[in-house]
Amino acid sequence: MVVVFARTVDDNLVSLAKQLNELVKKTPDSKLASQINLLGDDFETLKSCTTKLATDHKRNHAPTVVPLAFKDGPKHLKLNSDAHVTVIIYESRPSREIKANHAFARDGLNDKAINSIVADVKKHLP
Repeated sequence: MVVVFARTVDDNLVSLAKQLNELVKKTPDSKLASQINLLGDDFETLKSCTTKLATDHKRNHAPTVVPLAFKDGPKHLKLNSDAHVTVIIYESRPSREIKANHAFARDGLNDKAINSIVADVKKHLP
């Protein structure tokens, strides 16, 4: 499972989401799943961003959502509040063990970082 938490929506986030969508689509036997979670202060603004992303960039294998803990993400994950994008790769079942964690400051998510994330996801496929 790949879970992305983003405080900023930009072309790089869209690129990452598209690449994760393709990877999930191309590896159905791996049972890989991914999800993009938008974080911020205003639920309604975040919700409208998810709608716009869904309309503009069709992805049925990497949905964009607003989590219940939309300000800082789930407490048990202890996301770095200074990170604008956090990517967590973990084993879904049975252990839920975190395999990798990538965190990026504002403008830190770029082509090189995206390639590194995708390579890391591939490395942890069953």
